[in-house]
Amino acid sequence: SRAVYHRRVNDLYGTGGTGAEKPWALVHFDIANFRGYNQRYGTDAGNRCLVLVASVLKDIFPDGLMCRVNADQFHVVLPPDDAEKKVEEVCALVNERMGTHIASLKAGIVYLHPHVSVEAVISGFDRAVHACAAIKNGSSRNTAVYDEKMQEMLDAGRIFWTIWSRQCLPAGF
Repeated sequence: SRAVYHRRVNDLYGTGGTGAEKPWALVHFDIANFRGYNQRYGTDAGNRCLVLVASVLKDIFPDGLMCRVNADQFHVVLPPDDAEKKVEEVCALVNERMGTHIASLKAGIVYLHPHVSVEAVISGFDRAVHACAAIKNGSSRNTAVYDEKMQEMLDAGRIFWTIWSRQCLPAGF
């Protein structure tokens, strides 16, 4: 359950904010166009798809800490060794077994250094979500690693939105 997952993340990183003793990879998995998949094949097939994702995650990351965080999204905390290769393997297996181009599994990855706070872990998952969103629609890629270039793009988008909203929205909006 989600509560157990959060408790285990807290155990990993400590309530005192001292952080883990070794680096970790944080991974956000998202089934792109899951709603379309459910509409086309039905909710029973959608449920089987979710079980498929969970099963493949357990097989590929037997020691990983994982949780379903939303209808079609999963989070995994795992050692960084070969993380990108293994995450790509998960996406490829799930996408092959789904056997459709209507939906596909995508993933965003963030590497977390040791001795960070629990808040940094939460922020890390936010960045993993951004990395995944960058390839979710219209990209042939299944995985993306969050890097400084993505941060610059996010910052540029925030600056654009701030300038646009100040110039185009009525005061007090």
